[in-house]
Amino acid sequence: MKISTAKQLFLTCMQYCQTAVLDIERTVVSWSAMISGYGMHGHVDNATSLFNEMMDSGTKPDGVTFMSLLAACSHTGKVEQGQHYFDKMTKEFRIVPCSDHYACMIDLLSRAGHLDRAYAFIRKMPMEPTASTWGALLAGCHIHGRIDLVDICRENILNFEPWNSGYCVQLANLYANEREWDQFGKIRSTI
Repeated sequence: MKISTAKQLFLTCMQYCQTAVLDIERTVVSWSAMISGYGMHGHVDNATSLFNEMMDSGTKPDGVTFMSLLAACSHTGKVEQGQHYFDKMTKEFRIVPCSDHYACMIDLLSRAGHLDRAYAFIRKMPMEPTASTWGALLAGCHIHGRIDLVDICRENILNFEPWNSGYCVQLANLYANEREWDQFGKIRSTI
């Protein structure tokens, strides 16, 4: 299938979805699903516009709504906008962030190259960080070549999920890129 055909199909589906949402009862679930759909496809402006429309309609967002907004910001590099929604969630709506919200913020900061800020965010978490939290930081280290934080990520990831070969491969690749052959060999031997 040509990319132009796929794009046309996508646009047709989006038009249908917009029309369908207008014709059904709007709940936080339907709003969040549409926000998530826009976010997954890189349409952060549409996602935030729909969020504002949801707010204007009187529907209160929930944790899933904010997860969708954070993910949309993460996939498009909108760091300050993501921070705004995280703060709005906690301060205005008094939604207590779960570990997934934190992992999404770490992913957002890490993808954008704000690795020190992401690490500080992890250290300030009110709960124990999960493997996915450390994995988000590790991914940022891989993208931006920050080997200095890799050992911290490795130690924590392997404590939580030593069986997860995905993290091990990512670690091995990072060490290989940096020509850290001793560490590369240790990680490869665990796979």
